[in-house]
Amino acid sequence: MEFLKKIFRESGTKDESYQTHIKKAKQLLDSRFYDRASVEYNKALQLNAQQSIPIVKRQFEDAEAAGGLDLLSLGQSLLVSFPNNPELANFLGNLCRRHSQPRQAENYYKHTLKVDPDYEWASYNLAATLAHSYQYDDNAKLSISVFEVRTSFVLPPFEDELAQLIDMEFNEKFAAWEAAKEAAEEAAKLEPEPKAFDQPEPKRLKTPKEPGQLFSKLKLAWNEAQSPQDKEEPFKLICALGYQLLSQNQAVSFKVFEWAVQRNPLDANLRCFLFCSLALKQPKIAVEKLIALLAKVPNHRYTLINLGLAYRRANNIQLSRRYLFIGFEMLRRSQGKYEVAGLFEEAKILLRKNRRKAWELLHDLRLDMTKPEQLLQLGALSLEFKEWNIAQSCFREVLLKDPKNRQALDGMRTIRQEWLALARIAADRNNWQESVLGYQLVISVEADEEVLEEALEVAKGLGNPKTIREFERELALQKQKDRLAIANQHLERAMMLEGKRQGPAAIQEYQQSIIMLPQHKVFVQMLDCCRKFRLDSHAEQLSVWFEKVQEVDPEEEIPPLEIV
Repeated sequence: MEFLKKIFRESGTKDESYQTHIKKAKQLLDSRFYDRASVEYNKALQLNAQQSIPIVKRQFEDAEAAGGLDLLSLGQSLLVSFPNNPELANFLGNLCRRHSQPRQAENYYKHTLKVDPDYEWASYNLAATLAHSYQYDDNAKLSISVFEVRTSFVLPPFEDELAQLIDMEFNEKFAAWEAAKEAAEEAAKLEPEPKAFDQPEPKRLKTPKEPGQLFSKLKLAWNEAQSPQDKEEPFKLICALGYQLLSQNQAVSFKVFEWAVQRNPLDANLRCFLFCSLALKQPKIAVEKLIALLAKVPNHRYTLINLGLAYRRANNIQLSRRYLFIGFEMLRRSQGKYEVAGLFEEAKILLRKNRRKAWELLHDLRLDMTKPEQLLQLGALSLEFKEWNIAQSCFREVLLKDPKNRQALDGMRTIRQEWLALARIAADRNNWQESVLGYQLVISVEADEEVLEEALEVAKGLGNPKTIREFERELALQKQKDRLAIANQHLERAMMLEGKRQGPAAIQEYQQSIIMLPQHKVFVQMLDCCRKFRLDSHAEQLSVWFEKVQEVDPEEEIPPLEIV
């Protein structure tokens, strides 16, 4: 590895006693005391880096055998000794990211760039980390290079419409040329010395030569169209004219998209390209507008990629790369397509042919799902393939919008039953760690007193004080929640009986509610009920009884008084 070679060149022999530390470090390493081993390695490095480096090098070359993150402590020791080595800091950032420690990875990449601002890989790796993209070093650079080399914004395909625009302009010019030729020929017949018509025949160009005139004529056609269907064609051609102007980095495209957005303000594509046109002259303002648009449509691929390109125009390379990586990941999930509606249709067809591939496609489109039926479809397929976490995510999102959705509720019950069964099997096998994880998943769906008591017993078997305290707290909260629910049921019945003029029965229900959860406001309601039905003689007894209920332990129930 390059950084080890550099360290090797930087280092020299200081003291032969390094061998003592190397020997001790190897013993600690064999015993898997990695932190203590790293201390000894660091001492050896300080004394004789030339002889110590090859030993550490073997650890870096066999990261899997070293246990991944265990390698990190050795790398950190090296970095302490050689803080100005960018290759090492970048390597440690990659290692942290591979082991789900993005914050620590960010710090290592920032350290790399502080040491060497021109160290390209760290710049790409930092942007990828912030974008939650798992691309590293040269792969990271290559993944967004197709966007970074662009000189214009990313636009939808519009070749057919462009050909129509060119035909419109050419046909009009050719008709004018023919009319001029005929007029010249007729005039020549009357002249004693006729002159040949020397105006050259117009040629078909690759792009419209007079976009302003085209825009005016298309607007006129749109205004004169009587029905929405008739307006579609000129509107589509106007948008294509805007795309063509924007692809040539002509700021006049802003006027075209401004007109189009006013006629179709809900179209995210048009708003995106309007702000891209603005970026040709005012990139910083355009960036703010594109960020605001992303807040409304966070997965809009054109906006993500073009925001990255707009940041580039504003000379903010790091943020440019971050948004390009986010856009790259979204495009990877949608098979490179900017519009995903067709992919949902493709998934429906795949459901009849290959359900596993249909699930994979829908899973990639998970972030684009906004309709309950899409989420339910992915949730149902996830149940079929035992992808419980994905199924839970889908059903939970549906229930946030529709708490009574039957399919989502049934799906959550199925997930809970599966996790509960697995947790109990693991407990029977004394696999306490796996069982605890299972119970935590069950509780994340729905907790009840019985399951929490089981989970607490398993936690005691594991012997982890933190987990035990967590389940004890959950159990106490669940008991309180259950008692509140029962108390409210009795309170509702009491109020119903009171409305039916059944005073004694209502007071009995008030007492049952207080037994479950002593509340002063319920006690006051009960006394009001006594007065209402002329049972004031019981008020003093009930007051004494209420004080007793408040004093005893919640588990110890005091029976209600008989009210006749």
